[in-house]
Amino acid sequence: MDKKNEILAILRDEQKSKEFLESLTGDDVRKYLIYINSKARNIPYEENQIYTGNVYTGGGLITPNNDIQNRFFDKIADSLKNMKDNRNRGVALHYLINELHLFEDGNGRSGRCIFELFTNPEFSFENDDNFSHNNGEHNHISTVDFEKQNGIKSYLTALTFPSFLVYKKLMNDQLIPNDLPSDLAIVNTYTANPFSEENTDLIYIDENIRQSLSDEEIKQINQALCDNNELESYSVSGLTMMVMQHFIGEKTEIYGGEFSGVQYLIDKDERPDDAKKILKKWSKEDYIRAVRISDIIKESMLEAMLDIFEHPENFKMEDGTTFAEILSKDKGEQFDYPIQCAMELSKTAYTNFENTRLESSISNLKENFRETSSIVGTKKLGMQVVDELLDVEFTDNVQQQMSAQERKISENENQK
Repeated sequence: MDKKNEILAILRDEQKSKEFLESLTGDDVRKYLIYINSKARNIPYEENQIYTGNVYTGGGLITPNNDIQNRFFDKIADSLKNMKDNRNRGVALHYLINELHLFEDGNGRSGRCIFELFTNPEFSFENDDNFSHNNGEHNHISTVDFEKQNGIKSYLTALTFPSFLVYKKLMNDQLIPNDLPSDLAIVNTYTANPFSEENTDLIYIDENIRQSLSDEEIKQINQALCDNNELESYSVSGLTMMVMQHFIGEKTEIYGGEFSGVQYLIDKDERPDDAKKILKKWSKEDYIRAVRISDIIKESMLEAMLDIFEHPENFKMEDGTTFAEILSKDKGEQFDYPIQCAMELSKTAYTNFENTRLESSISNLKENFRETSSIVGTKKLGMQVVDELLDVEFTDNVQQQMSAQERKISENENQK
């Protein structure tokens, strides 16, 4: 029996499926994912591999580095054993494969394929065109339409749930202020241009510090502080900045309106005065520390997605609906757009981080501060949050972001 029929036969038999998952290893996960991506791209398995380049970008999202990607194979293998059914496994992997972005091409198709493998007993690689390409031309259903067809909450909105959990856990552990507004729906950074392989120097760094950094360190700093998915309410770079400012003892300005938000203006060319004001107390060690914090937060968001499906009763709304049910059954119109979703979660979500992966990963972040606390000397760990009058420019940026979210979702709905 070849590999494709082996996978299908196993997942269609409940007992075999259980035995298969019990013995599944991280190396198995890696090999199966390479195989599925090869089928989706119609290339030989032997010629395919996990992409080892620096980063991919799209919509402001910077994908995880290779160390995080490689660690996650074991985490996926362990987590799948604890999820209650194949639908939850399929939905979780559909989202995660898009986030991990393991391959040079075909990540979305691979995620859709995995969902089908876990949930559709009639699925066939040969007869299903949901993930195929012909001569570089897309002839498959769009991800948004696929999700609607299968009753899954849109990936574009689903990212808000794990990012909210990381934000909440950081607050619980006092790594960010614990008195932030209950309607805080945006935490991000702002640069005029997105980070890319051709555009790696966007963030303000004092010239004296800059001269002591290598080109690679400057690139890593920019990557950490530009990791700003336009469809995430609580971005990796935004939370990294909030943790760092809290650690240094700098105040963070909360802006109000229809909802509250934090936006760090740190572009060295577009907003040099604002950037200098925000980053004026940063040392070289602080910039390097921010890179480490960014990596931990990035990995924590991926682990939070596993937690949602591995520990569904730990994360739910006040009516008892779990995050896993909202995502796997596309429940609740109030969760259809990221900012709207973040506001709803902030108001009524119940969270319990006991015995979760996220509890462990945020502990690593706390340990990072303990290991480096001697560097900062007398820097305060406290931070005073001040409420200010509505900042028009910030509100314009937020309105543009909301419009961009709606436009992005609309564009994806129209892709075929």
